[in-house]
Amino acid sequence: MKEKNRIGKLLALMLGAVVFVSALAPMQVQAQTSTGTAKTSSSSFDESKIVMAKVKQYVNIREEATQDSAKLGVLYKDCGGTILEQKDGWTKIESGSVIGWVDNQYLYFGKEAAALAEEAMKPTATIMANRVNVREEPNTDSHIFGKLSKGEKYEVIEDEVDDADEEGKWISIYYGEEVAYVSEEYVEITNTLGTAESIEEIKAREEAEAAAAAAALEAKKAAERQLIMENANEFIVLAALIQCEAGGEPYEGQVAVGAVVMNRVKSTAYPNTIKEVIYQKKQFSPATSSKMNNLILTGSIKQSCQQAALEAMSGVTNVGDALNFRRVGTKTGIVIGNHVFW
Repeated sequence: MKEKNRIGKLLALMLGAVVFVSALAPMQVQAQTSTGTAKTSSSSFDESKIVMAKVKQYVNIREEATQDSAKLGVLYKDCGGTILEQKDGWTKIESGSVIGWVDNQYLYFGKEAAALAEEAMKPTATIMANRVNVREEPNTDSHIFGKLSKGEKYEVIEDEVDDADEEGKWISIYYGEEVAYVSEEYVEITNTLGTAESIEEIKAREEAEAAAAAAALEAKKAAERQLIMENANEFIVLAALIQCEAGGEPYEGQVAVGAVVMNRVKSTAYPNTIKEVIYQKKQFSPATSSKMNNLILTGSIKQSCQQAALEAMSGVTNVGDALNFRRVGTKTGIVIGNHVFW
């Protein structure tokens, strides 16, 4: 459990902020305060112009007032727009960067829409200074998660948090998956209503989310590797590699993989420790996988792979001084099971 907690802390330091982006609807009346004041006030919507999405998830916004027309974007639940034109059971709206037509059966109008809009308003914090600290607790002695940049927007959880040291007021925000704190001195809070996303914005967001997920995975792997390099027993690391590379091979093939690693440790052409050899860049593909790291961290390694690691570490080799192996194919060498060693 301590190791898992440590990985979590490492990831928190390595991952950047997930910025909460919410475009402001043109019809929206914003309840805004000056920088450093976290109070917000309510405002009214024009009942003759406001519409809200009448859906469980989202409704399509189209180029023309027909179901066959090109899709320009989507209006999500609890999001609104401004009425521009109405005809034949359709309403042309402006919401965020999108202007297009929505089927009336998927919209709320009038007093109902205005009331729903008031309920759906959410406070959003905009960072007003360069490089603002975001902290684990609401005080200046607390651990710093990271730095926030001017113009970034974050969803507000609570807009006034008392500091234990009475140094001022703080706001709590979502910082990735963490609840974090920022001094109100450096933010501006507005009540905002969610708006539509264009097809281009959806694509950009999805690409950004995919990139963030990939970065998070790489950060997780890096954190696991750091933990392993600092704390893991070399025997366990070797046994885990053997299982990943040759867990389904005959025992002789498992020993052979271990022997290749030990031959590299002895060679002047490679690093001189088992862990450094295994984690050397672009050498053993399992070393970059979470599967192998999980085996090391949990210790759930086959007995045969552990025995093969012990034999290889004791100097046993059934492949001579071979430094490489791969699946049987065009390469010539010592064939054991599905691998060739040379």
